[in-house]
Amino acid sequence: MNFPIISSERVDLTSDLKKTPIIQRWTLFIQELLKKALEAVKQPGFPRKNFQLDRNNESQLTNKSGFYLFTNIKTGRYYFGESHNLAQRKGEYAYACREASVNKKISGKISQDILMAILEQREQVEDFIFLPLFCMPKFLFQTLKVNPETKEQNRQISDFLRCIEFPILTELLSLNDPLLINKKATSLMEIGNKSGGTPQSGQANKPVQFNNVSFESVSCAASALKLDRKTVRNYLEKSMGSFISDNDWKNWNPAKKVTLTDIERFQNENPEFSQRLKSSARGYNRHP
Repeated sequence: MNFPIISSERVDLTSDLKKTPIIQRWTLFIQELLKKALEAVKQPGFPRKNFQLDRNNESQLTNKSGFYLFTNIKTGRYYFGESHNLAQRKGEYAYACREASVNKKISGKISQDILMAILEQREQVEDFIFLPLFCMPKFLFQTLKVNPETKEQNRQISDFLRCIEFPILTELLSLNDPLLINKKATSLMEIGNKSGGTPQSGQANKPVQFNNVSFESVSCAASALKLDRKTVRNYLEKSMGSFISDNDWKNWNPAKKVTLTDIERFQNENPEFSQRLKSSARGYNRHP
């Protein structure tokens, strides 16, 4: 099998009704594709040089979103992830790995476990490959009406990709494979999941609640409420909502519990929820 598989299918992100069947279909397809890729990279004839971290103008990753396998050919350790910009993600990994190897620095959006192994010379940069599995040109995503170059479009694409990534990672983690680098079902391979911003941003993957409705993460709340993540964190800082413990999330009333795959149901059942929250925020600003 040749990698990556490049899709020509259009994806409508403006309608959850149209998005749901694609998520289910792509999840199953990419799950099988990952299994085939893990077997393929073990074969003696696998063209590893085509996927090493060196810059490759024929990588077919420019302006493409999708899923990838980051793996060490010799040790078999691997990481499964997604990105709205695969070329940029590969560049981030290449930079971070070389910083660890050459300058002995731990930096960048990549697992500290990998970087420490490189820094301590237990693993070599040249043994890692970035294998794109399934991708599609960004212009095939129909997003809500925004400037195509804005972060909001990227967020919409990322949220869609996470809906597919999450169940695949959840199953992988349940197998307790010692070669799997992923430690939890998140979208970024980053140190502590700290992406900067407000003091709350390091807790992006913790569940939150607003008006007794819980959301599995800040990203999930942002998608369900049609807000950006910064606005959601600002609401949390104003105590309009709060982070909740994993145990509270587990025991939350299922009817008032929203995961990434529940967003369509929540929006259909609560069409005014987001507007009421915005009104509360305006009231808060008028009366600090």
